[in-house]
Amino acid sequence: QEVKDLSIDMQRYVRDEKIPVREVRQTEVETKLATLAKTYTDLQLSLESTKGAWEDMKGQNLASWVPDSNSQMRIDSDPTLQTLEQYLLNLEQEREARSKRLGPDHLHIKLLDERIRVTQRDLQSKQAELRQQLFMENRNGLEMQVKRYGSALTEIQGQIDKIRDEQNLSNP
Repeated sequence: QEVKDLSIDMQRYVRDEKIPVREVRQTEVETKLATLAKTYTDLQLSLESTKGAWEDMKGQNLASWVPDSNSQMRIDSDPTLQTLEQYLLNLEQEREARSKRLGPDHLHIKLLDERIRVTQRDLQSKQAELRQQLFMENRNGLEMQVKRYGSALTEIQGQIDKIRDEQNLSNP
């Protein structure tokens, strides 16, 4: 929007001051080059930051990975994990209540203990599976972002080179 407003102001100024078209074109080209250069610099900074994060991720293994807040939120809100956690809580509450009445050696308590162990194992397995999935998604996402930034930088550099070549042809 800022560039558009500047372009309109320049056109008005050229019209009012009767500046030669060649000077107007030169100013427009310089403005476009400045905009492209700023975009290029911003992308370069983003690329370096993302590349650093990607290199960090490549150096990590799943066991040492600490999920970011978004990944942790996905883990915490996973419906399968929530269901297993609630089921485990219900089993533990049932075991506690019945253990007081039946005693710790009662067959029903032993069956509840086994269901609790199986549910805990299932919960840990699902958590590990989800962590691995998110770890790979994050790592692959960073790698793709690095490639996108690289492509965008190449494209912008091509635009800058093209404008400079056109400028050199028109200014012998």
